[in-house]
Amino acid sequence: MKRFAILSALCLPLGGLAIAGDETGQFDTPVIEIHVEADELSSCRETLDDLNSRDVFTDRGTRLPALFGSTDEARTVCVLDV
Repeated sequence: MKRFAILSALCLPLGGLAIAGDETGQFDTPVIEIHVEADELSSCRETLDDLNSRDVFTDRGTRLPALFGSTDEARTVCVLDV
């Protein structure tokens, strides 16, 4: 029982730090903007949709389940270049 109390006392500050970091936006995923002309916007969005629908593979060629797909990866959006 003492071990559980010691482990709990050690883990609580780490959990609080993770929650505080998440609320401040420290762990938000970055957004990559692709600036395109108005006539290329639909093509850009179609390409991104096609890429997002593909399976994710590791460097060794193993397919990752959708569960591990893109939770921490940057989000990519198409933006009109004005």
